[in-house]
Amino acid sequence: MRRTLLVMLALVLAVSLGYAQTDIYDIQYVADPANDDASPMEDQEVTVHGWITFEPMSAGGNKFWVADDAGAWNGIYVYTGDNDCHFGFGWEVEITGTIEEYYNLTELNASEGTVTVINDVVDPNNLPAACAYTTVSATDLAGGAATAEQYEGVLIMVEDVQCTDPDLGYGEWEVGDGAGNNFAIDNPQDGVYGYSHTPMQDMPYEYVRGALTYTYNVYKIVPEIAYDLKVAVDTEEGWYIPIPWFQQVRPMDMTIQYDANDEPYTMDQSYASLARYGDDYEDTTFVTCHGIVTAPTGLYYAGDGVKFIMADYNEGADGDGNSAPWSAVLAYHPNAEAFPTLFVGDEIVFPGYVDEYDTDPAHMTELWLTAATPVISGNNPVPVPTVVNTEDLRDPMRAEQWGNVFVDVQNSVVTNDGLQYEIMAIDDNLDDDWLSINVDDDSDSLNRAEYPIPPLGTVLTSINGWVYHHFGAFDAEFDWVYKLVPQGPASIVIGEGPPNYLSVGRNPGAPMADEDVTITAEIADNSQVTSASIFWKIGNDGSWTEVAMTNTGGIEWEGTIPGQAEGSLVWYYLIAEDDIETTTTYPSDIENDMLGFWNTDNLDIYNVQYTPFASGWSPYEGNLVTLTGVVTTSSANFNTYGGHFIQLNVTDNPEFSGICATIPAEVAAPEMGDIVTITGTVDEEGEEYAYKWGGNTKLLNVVDCQINGNETPVFYDVTCAGIADHLEEWESVLVQFTDIEITSVNSYDWTFEDASGATFLLDGDIVIDDTLEAWAGGLEVGTTLDAVRGIITYSFGSWKVEVRQPSDLGESAAPESEVYYPVDFVLEQNYPNPFNPTTHIRYGVPNTARVQVIVYNQLGQVVREIVDEVQDAGYYSVVWDGMTSQGTVVASGTYYLRLLTDGRQIVRKMALVR
Repeated sequence: MRRTLLVMLALVLAVSLGYAQTDIYDIQYVADPANDDASPMEDQEVTVHGWITFEPMSAGGNKFWVADDAGAWNGIYVYTGDNDCHFGFGWEVEITGTIEEYYNLTELNASEGTVTVINDVVDPNNLPAACAYTTVSATDLAGGAATAEQYEGVLIMVEDVQCTDPDLGYGEWEVGDGAGNNFAIDNPQDGVYGYSHTPMQDMPYEYVRGALTYTYNVYKIVPEIAYDLKVAVDTEEGWYIPIPWFQQVRPMDMTIQYDANDEPYTMDQSYASLARYGDDYEDTTFVTCHGIVTAPTGLYYAGDGVKFIMADYNEGADGDGNSAPWSAVLAYHPNAEAFPTLFVGDEIVFPGYVDEYDTDPAHMTELWLTAATPVISGNNPVPVPTVVNTEDLRDPMRAEQWGNVFVDVQNSVVTNDGLQYEIMAIDDNLDDDWLSINVDDDSDSLNRAEYPIPPLGTVLTSINGWVYHHFGAFDAEFDWVYKLVPQGPASIVIGEGPPNYLSVGRNPGAPMADEDVTITAEIADNSQVTSASIFWKIGNDGSWTEVAMTNTGGIEWEGTIPGQAEGSLVWYYLIAEDDIETTTTYPSDIENDMLGFWNTDNLDIYNVQYTPFASGWSPYEGNLVTLTGVVTTSSANFNTYGGHFIQLNVTDNPEFSGICATIPAEVAAPEMGDIVTITGTVDEEGEEYAYKWGGNTKLLNVVDCQINGNETPVFYDVTCAGIADHLEEWESVLVQFTDIEITSVNSYDWTFEDASGATFLLDGDIVIDDTLEAWAGGLEVGTTLDAVRGIITYSFGSWKVEVRQPSDLGESAAPESEVYYPVDFVLEQNYPNPFNPTTHIRYGVPNTARVQVIVYNQLGQVVREIVDEVQDAGYYSVVWDGMTSQGTVVASGTYYLRLLTDGRQIVRKMALVR
């Protein structure tokens, strides 16, 4: 089932309200359009059934065209007001709205109506009849309402015309048939995408096509993309097929879709390619183009053949001399010996056929040349690379348009210098939600064996190259289908500063009382690091003391924090400065994270777990420690979960008293109640993968475990409301909730409410042999329990209580026979709000439906999809922990909570304050 990209205020996809359907013909047809072209159904509410003939995103998001058949009177313009929507060409829809005459343009105003997507699967070889273009004459369009009104809102095509005026102003231009029958061509009003085409005086066209609209008292054709404007090739007169004609695709074809196996793909193949339509369309794939070489022959691997890149001769610049979207193509010829050597700036005319180089899931449009043509002229100016963001190359909705085009990314940072196939990864905004892009070494002048790869953290003032749509995957962190390919070392300009911390460590990692601590750091800089300092203080309220660090050679620096009395908590951070006075702080956000340790001869779990920050990491992250505690889980639990839980077993102040440890069987096999002393390395980043374990403090690489006796594990009484803002403190601690009622059930866990009125998640991930449902005789909505015991954990992006054994579930009672269900969809305001770092979300669904609960940022970008599954009628409660889907902490700010189900949506505003 295909997943549709939606924005924050997307048009509601609602079920039909049961109105009788009206044929668009009955809305549009008038007997005497020359004297009265107003719809006979003006001001009436109607429901129409049809197919999208012009995508909303091509026209600004809140407007599109729809038809229910081909031909006159069968199409109509649809307006959706403040609601932007993402529908694809050929999608089958049902629309309810009001018929209006907007300055004599008949429109279906659905701004307060509904739109139902009936079918979003489109076969490009078998489009519905409504998506066919009706051929009309220039005379029809030049004749005014008497001949043109019938085609208003209809997909039409006019053949054998030429450009009579390339600039009418306001983005419009004019074509005609040579007999004085001229008509206007318009770019989509307020278009976000629009077509990429530069008309020129007398340019001939095999056809121009699009939707016919009526604005400012003129009938106009609105093409959707460059493919709707096919130039008639006339080599003697110098007219050729523009590259955008076969490169540009509609917006929805650039969105990520999912096949039956839930694998991501896009339909971004050229409409003129064999790959999209098959051999039956071979005649339409041959083109002759006119271009300027931007990447020469001989520089890129092509097997026995030759490849190079061409920018369109007319479309390659945007008027300011900059490269333009859709305006370049990679050309290939199988015989390098028969092909001339081409240099940057060469002007050539090249014939070939269009196809896609498929590296799954990438589809890169290429031109397979059928002849080697001579160079017409050399040393022509080439387009200046357009400045783009790394975000532009990560988002397929924007990246595809830059395929093979030269672009420039400025002020980026090297985020990965250890890739297997590419040179490095770069990012120009480390604070946004977009991941880095890969820089490829396809150019021979950037051979990995010879080119010195800039180290991690290097600032790149500029890196320009062409965008390669090649290999990769859509959802992998550093394996993306779009890559940047510089021509050579000169395309990469190394900047200056700021200093970059490659590593930070301390010795000893767990200092004793009065023991000095040496802080070490590797600090790289594109200029020169002139100084580095340690700032340290005792306790949360102490005053800062600065200690200068000494350069011990190369990029190595060290400094010493003097030993402190027994039980002292020391916090510290580092600052480095270079010779151009730029500085870097480590950690970067000391308001929410700092390095630290205790000077103590009696290190315990509390010392390792304690942090004053709501989502803070252990001050002993990455260091070897020895801890003693009571095991609160069994070896059977360990076999399922991969970790033992251990706690101090104190009688008072149990906060920060628990920890998880992975103890290999060859080291020891402790059982519940054993008192153990273990030595291992503190880890917060996440064993296996970050989304499972990230943020959960664990002891890994345990090298020793001594069993010193036995003691009954203590559990601590808590409430859902009481721990809501203190979950980090209760991590890995054995607790008990009382007076429980199950409020929702899904495939992974249960949500329960206790006497405090708040909710929490109940899970059985550490259970072995029997399922949690079997223990309780079936936990379902309405089941009550006098108590639930378990370990508070953070995994898979959620806080939860993990039960260990049947006795952790107290006495239960089946739900009452009468269960109350919501009568409508409900999304309550999250609680607490504002919150830090977690908040509870309660919602209700009146019937079985697919339910999505999604968090967005202020830009309308998905931050976290909390729920996406089919759920039965009932009330549900989930928790958001202020983390993204990738397991990273989000910043303070306003977020939007959206319930999307059964074609309807509810949105709430949330405030996260860290």
